[in-house]
Amino acid sequence: MGYWYSINDADFRIPFANVDEAFRRVRDQKNADGFVSPTPFTLPELLKQVGFTANVDEATGDVVIWGGNSKYGFRFPFIAVLGDLVPNGSYVIWRGEEGADFVRQIVIDGEVREQRGTVTFA
Repeated sequence: MGYWYSINDADFRIPFANVDEAFRRVRDQKNADGFVSPTPFTLPELLKQVGFTANVDEATGDVVIWGGNSKYGFRFPFIAVLGDLVPNGSYVIWRGEEGADFVRQIVIDGEVREQRGTVTFA
């Protein structure tokens, strides 16, 4: 059992100039969280290993996170370590499995902040 979150919406782009540092931070967070799988060679592959869907924008080389899921918000720290590497205003919105519980991680002044909310249908 557990409570699952999935990415409902995202505008989270890691600029090409910051991809190497982002790789190091996600790898270090992965190791700190006890993942025991071998580390892949690219940031999108590493992000996939820890539950995200990401791709490389062929025009810019930026890495774009656009999907993923997380049990109990376990993936939230992976976004948090990237705050100062992405543009201000970048965000990921997580939706709870029941569809009413939302968490937005938004970058403000290089720091990832979490905002929680619910949706109620009348």
